[in-house]
Amino acid sequence: MHPLKRFVNSKLIQRSQLLQTLTQSARSRVSPMVAKHCWVAGIHSDVLVVLTDSSSWAVSIRYQQHEILKLLNSEFHMELEQTLKRLKIKVVSLPNGGKKTISKPRLSESSARLIATAAETIQDPELSIALKRLAQHGKASR
Repeated sequence: MHPLKRFVNSKLIQRSQLLQTLTQSARSRVSPMVAKHCWVAGIHSDVLVVLTDSSSWAVSIRYQQHEILKLLNSEFHMELEQTLKRLKIKVVSLPNGGKKTISKPRLSESSARLIATAAETIQDPELSIALKRLAQHGKASR
């Protein structure tokens, strides 16, 4: 098997590594909460392009743009082709909409039997009906 570097342009790899390093540095300038939601996507002329997954994070980044640009210009003046003067923020949606997928908790068959048994002994008719409905969910999930 051939190394991946053999198939990828070395300038592309260097550019990718620079963007990753710029992202880490920019993230060190913002709060930890914001840092989880921003990525340096590119540099076009003298404009640093930053991606974020929410407009609320974009506002936070916008407030700190001058500090971010100043930090990156001072740290990376040798690597950058020219001084960064502006920061452009793009809000993008993540593939899953930015939400964590949460699986529904399942009611085991034994728990469903216990709930059904309890429903039979309950005096309150509404509660008994509700528990019987709940017990049915456990049986259906198996």
